[in-house]
Amino acid sequence: MIALSLYPILQSDLLYCHDQTFHLTRIEAIKDGLLHHQFPVYIHETTLRGYGYGAGLFYPNFFLYIPALFRILGFSVMASYKLFLILVNIATCLSIYFCSKYICKSRYAALVASAFYMLAQYRLINIYTRGAAGEFLAMIFFPIVLCGIIDLLYCGFHRPWLLGLGFAGLMLTHSISLAAMLVITFVILLFHLPTLFKNKGYFLKLAVTAVCVLAVTSFFWLPMLEQFASGKFLVSTTENYLNASALSVTRLFDFYYKGIGFPLLFFPFLRLFLRRKPSNSRSLKIADGCFIAGIVLLGMSTGLFPWGRLEETPFSLLQFPWRLLGFATLFLSIGCGIVCHQLFRRRERTIALILVLTVNAAFSIVTLNSRLGDLEVIPGNYFSSPERTLSIGMGEWLPVETDIDALNTPYTVFASGGTISLSESQKTGCTLSFSNEEQVESDYFDVPLLYYLGYRASIETEDGKTPLTVERSPNNNLVRVQNPQHLEGTITVRYGKTTVQVVSLITSGGTAAALIAYFLYRSQKRKKSGLPQ
Repeated sequence: MIALSLYPILQSDLLYCHDQTFHLTRIEAIKDGLLHHQFPVYIHETTLRGYGYGAGLFYPNFFLYIPALFRILGFSVMASYKLFLILVNIATCLSIYFCSKYICKSRYAALVASAFYMLAQYRLINIYTRGAAGEFLAMIFFPIVLCGIIDLLYCGFHRPWLLGLGFAGLMLTHSISLAAMLVITFVILLFHLPTLFKNKGYFLKLAVTAVCVLAVTSFFWLPMLEQFASGKFLVSTTENYLNASALSVTRLFDFYYKGIGFPLLFFPFLRLFLRRKPSNSRSLKIADGCFIAGIVLLGMSTGLFPWGRLEETPFSLLQFPWRLLGFATLFLSIGCGIVCHQLFRRRERTIALILVLTVNAAFSIVTLNSRLGDLEVIPGNYFSSPERTLSIGMGEWLPVETDIDALNTPYTVFASGGTISLSESQKTGCTLSFSNEEQVESDYFDVPLLYYLGYRASIETEDGKTPLTVERSPNNNLVRVQNPQHLEGTITVRYGKTTVQVVSLITSGGTAAALIAYFLYRSQKRKKSGLPQ
């Protein structure tokens, strides 16, 4: 399954994908930030011709540090990304297998579910057509969240950490998937309110789990909220695509792009050949719930759902209804795993598994083969051209009214009384220095850095170092350094850390350390007591 899902990367070059160049730009910027001693890498310093893009303040970078470290170790951009895809596919396979095994209580059902999930058309399209790194990373954690839900509803909620791990993973991979999964989980729990009210201790466990997730991931979401409070960004002004991007029903059967794929549309019908018995009641109840959820989500991805009425609501954050296909893929895969386990006798299961693998492999090959000729050459010096650093997707994290075309090189400081030219040696990443001797009477200096909250400035004079006020400039949202006292010396501007960023890092690190210590202590205690780990 892993090999089949990876065979496109065996080519000498990368497949061309919609968002891939943007994510390669992110990886390269994280690498450069780490080499310039920036951690976490909030500002992608080499992006936008070196003016810096604050994607790291809004878009989770957590797992992209892995390919960035490969780059630091000397691997090329392309090799680093391919190694990353290998790790992503291995992690996804392990996640769906072990979570399915826990949900279905069967290794066989877990193998079947893994085959459907790993070779699912929508997952492969995310990797090899859309290049949607956030979404294919999020699909690692979908099974873990569902595993946590099943643990809550059917297994006494003895493992609340499953929900915690799943939602923390989504927080650090893809914010839209996180929001969608929160809504899906809330709806599922609404249908099981009697179970929750019978076990009121569950509410406390849910609350503690939520607090732990928020605390351990606060290093991401707190700085993001701080930035939103400091200014307005393009993400809040982008057009609404909900109704326009809803699929037609026939598109669900499309083999080549946004569709669910034939296997996940056909195999659920095997449920019609099963009758509920006391021996399989629990399993079929879960399977039925998964099929219902999957079918509802399929319907919601199409124009059958009234998305037009939700365009001015928070649901518009979903952007594209077909993103729900990823969640439908999970539910249908788990349901198919349970049904195949219950339907086939022991001696028939091997043949059935081979059939499942063959059908899924055949359709995945059809999907992937249509993409094999569309290659993108990524040479080792790919990002040496400043124009290659302009790949920022839809530019959601730009301050509003930023003109990218005006972010030019060579770098120039715009003072209130004139200009100062900078050499390349005067700017390193998010740090630059220059003498204001020629413009000492200027009240302010607009430096070639795009403004995000967190920039600091100081001036080194004969009397020592003096901090200067930094603010957003009306001149294309550049960093403006105020010098009303007309001090003469060397001005240095760098991106530091805000108080919120520092506090959030301490909170996340402390919470993570405390949770690790707790689980180690608990494991040792159970071991001494002779209890299963």
